[in-house]
Amino acid sequence: MDYVILDDLLARRKAQRLGIKVMGTLGVMLLLNKRGLLSAEETWQKISLLTKQHGLYLSPLILQQIETQLVGSFYQ
Repeated sequence: MDYVILDDLLARRKAQRLGIKVMGTLGVMLLLNKRGLLSAEETWQKISLLTKQHGLYLSPLILQQIETQLVGSFYQ
């Protein structure tokens, strides 16, 4: 499965119109977690770092959903 990694909304839309599969940074992080390459805690730490220090914007609702999903994994 081939994807281009883009976070910029306009670039994502253009790529999708061209029929290119798109994944953002968040999708990459969650995929790494799903495949066992990052623990839930590592995934959350990296996402937090990207949003707080590197300016990746994620809506509060999306952040809450991800945190809830990953925090539940901390204790499994």
